[in-house]
Amino acid sequence: MRKYALPVILMFMSIVNSNGQEKRPTWETQLAHKEGQVELKQLPVIKPKLSVDGKIAEVSVINNTDITLSYSGYNTHAPIVYKKVLVEGEWQAGLTGFCGTGLKKLTLKPGEKMTVKIHVPKIAVQNFMLFKNAENPDEYSVVKLFESTQASN
Repeated sequence: MRKYALPVILMFMSIVNSNGQEKRPTWETQLAHKEGQVELKQLPVIKPKLSVDGKIAEVSVINNTDITLSYSGYNTHAPIVYKKVLVEGEWQAGLTGFCGTGLKKLTLKPGEKMTVKIHVPKIAVQNFMLFKNAENPDEYSVVKLFESTQASN
């Protein structure tokens, strides 16, 4: 048991900063562009529509670009959606917390449309998706789908 103590302590120390707060990378830092990576030249059109009861946002994503876009998801109805939460007046990206089992690369061809259903919580949340150029994965953008700024009923 003791032979694991030092690696565990060092691992814990590496994820805690001097203020005692975790400094694990958020999805936003993990998806930041690195050398040689660029933003998409054209973005898909995003059209959110709130349900009558205000609890679900149906977001239409239309690929009006001239390239095939790729994104990650479990299927076309369950894409990976990244979130930011409003904390003390500042938007903060959450940790990546999805499971990779069953995750696949999906595509949206030029002219195609998809619908993403997002639960609208009683707190302020921004929802994003990562879209890549299917032919050049170093060309990508994080695109805002929907922002909930008010409590739902």
